[in-house]
Amino acid sequence: MKIMTTLTFVFFLATVMFLANSFAQDLPKGAKARISIDAPLSKTERPTLKYSPDGKWIAVGTIKGFWIYAANTQEELWSHPRGNIDPISPYSPIVFSPNGELFVSGEKGKILLWDTKTKKNRQTIVTKKFPMNLAFSPDGKTLASTDAETFGIRLWDVETGSSISSPLKGHKYPPSALVFSTDRSTLISVSKDGTLRLWEVKTGNPSRIFEVPFSNTPGHTRSKSIIEEKYEVRAWAFSEDSKMLASGNKKVLLWDTRTGRKLASFDPRGRLFALAFSPDGKILVSGSKNIRLWNIETGHELSNRPIEETVLALAFSPDGKILATVLAGGEESSILLWDVDSIISDTLSGNEKAEAEKVKKWLKEQNYVVGPGVLLPPNESVGLAGRLGAGTDSGSGKVTMMYLGFDTNIGASKYRVSIEGVGSAVFIFDKNGELQSTK
Repeated sequence: MKIMTTLTFVFFLATVMFLANSFAQDLPKGAKARISIDAPLSKTERPTLKYSPDGKWIAVGTIKGFWIYAANTQEELWSHPRGNIDPISPYSPIVFSPNGELFVSGEKGKILLWDTKTKKNRQTIVTKKFPMNLAFSPDGKTLASTDAETFGIRLWDVETGSSISSPLKGHKYPPSALVFSTDRSTLISVSKDGTLRLWEVKTGNPSRIFEVPFSNTPGHTRSKSIIEEKYEVRAWAFSEDSKMLASGNKKVLLWDTRTGRKLASFDPRGRLFALAFSPDGKILVSGSKNIRLWNIETGHELSNRPIEETVLALAFSPDGKILATVLAGGEESSILLWDVDSIISDTLSGNEKAEAEKVKKWLKEQNYVVGPGVLLPPNESVGLAGRLGAGTDSGSGKVTMMYLGFDTNIGASKYRVSIEGVGSAVFIFDKNGELQSTK
């Protein structure tokens, strides 16, 4: 009997190891982990993906409820099925409070505020409508919500759950995205009616209204129905500092929220479903049947990663090192976690990789230790600070390198190397790929 028990355990262990290895091999290049979602997703759904402020949790909201996972182990920590599933509304808003103490979810007729320590419902706000979007003010004291029926925006006192103003009205179509300014004084909303509105939080009055011609821009058209979304703008994202808005369908457009001016246009080469800014606002990512990353400063495409499934939602980790994607494919849906440095470096051409190695070699010669995608200076480093225009290098700052693309004006490739607390420099290569200068 003892021998049989031992054999059974060995067989079980071997099976677990086989399944684990098979699962790991199923990961595409550049991916770190895959989390299976219990609820299959369709392309018509609008799942929401969020990291907790400390980066320890990943939350996904679907029309069937929400699930929260440990970011490092991918273990499911907490879930909540929706009591009422609206077959018409594809929205599933979720959001963490800035201090991470609250997690908020929306479902038909109500907004639920959850205590992240006890995982229990702390408060319920009755809305009578289905919330489409949720946004916290930077101080965590005010919650903004929208719905698809009234086209209005409501502001709620988080402590009491009471409404603190009359609905903010003016949009002729449901607001598609919300964000507070960093000083909390302004709420910014955008709608498929072609307007970007800035609202004074204290008064509830619009301070500025910008016409942003989504429907008249190539690649951006508006359908006649909320439900019919074959051609309309589908993806929206605000930068973390609220200064930029990205909108996308067959084109990705970048807007200045302070002036309403169009800043840039990117070509995703196909219809997309999701957009996200990196926490520092330097990278924009789009998702569809591929994942594309752009350097916002230069407009250069940093990565194009084709995948078999469809990307429905995107989120960067708070430190910007990991990109989480919600994927829908067949009967199974999942969250895939990507190493940002890996998917960018894997996209570099042979020449670009050679140039990157020259930058790393130069840094090593200046006594900087080169790691995979991140460069860490030793305690006593010399040389680089002077080339960066800084007086003294403490040797404690983190160093990162980013490919900026080929500059047609000077006929050279460019890389930016930044040292935290010191500064940054652009490395320039000539047409032969030789390190030409830094500036």
